[in-house]
Amino acid sequence: MFKILLKHEILGLLKSRRVIWSISIFLILFSLVFGLRVKDFKQRQQNYISDTQKIKSDNQEAKNYSFVGIPAIRKPQISSIYNEGETHSFGNFIKVKIFIPIYSAINNSTSENDVYEFPTRVDITYLITFFLSLFVLIISFDSINGEKELGTLRMIFVYPIKRFQFIAKKIIGTISFVGLVFGIPYFGSIAYLLIAFPSEINFPVMEFFIIYFIYAIMYLLVITLIGILFSVLTKSSGKSLI
Repeated sequence: MFKILLKHEILGLLKSRRVIWSISIFLILFSLVFGLRVKDFKQRQQNYISDTQKIKSDNQEAKNYSFVGIPAIRKPQISSIYNEGETHSFGNFIKVKIFIPIYSAINNSTSENDVYEFPTRVDITYLITFFLSLFVLIISFDSINGEKELGTLRMIFVYPIKRFQFIAKKIIGTISFVGLVFGIPYFGSIAYLLIAFPSEINFPVMEFFIIYFIYAIMYLLVITLIGILFSVLTKSSGKSLI
């Protein structure tokens, strides 16, 4: 019975026009943001390579190390395509010691280091926390009281189903549907990065991709629970939307 209800929940979401429109807009925005982030990453790579070559050339031409300026190069991270903060966490600011090559980052505060101050960029994380969260609320705000208004709730409880099972199928059905909507373009974009930037993909990067997806689903689960909570606490879908 629970499997039947779960299937009914997912099929019901697929038949909703507002859900279809929301999915279409999200896929368009995801493609647009991802494309812009990939283009930005390529530009960062080119800047990093040219800066590195320039510093090597300056060091070779320098006759006295006291006249060589302190180089601080920011190496772009492919994970910044999804989360801009990842670039700032790895390689943004450089630990500088006299006569020792620069390898590691030590300070992530732009207020304390004016070498690199990049403007805030829209990334996939922003897309999740803003638009996808709104999408989840749109499909969950009337998940309970909406069925009550349509009269389907009374028909469902004719069958031997507990209230906990009914709420659980709403939660599992919604988060499974949202996870599918987000997971298809997300893992599709990772597949593209594996083909386009094979040298940048390693175990830590793949670990980041997996953890990022898990965190995103956990966040969306919380938003789903909030939407269903308001749907339970209010008598009409209009009140829960407000």
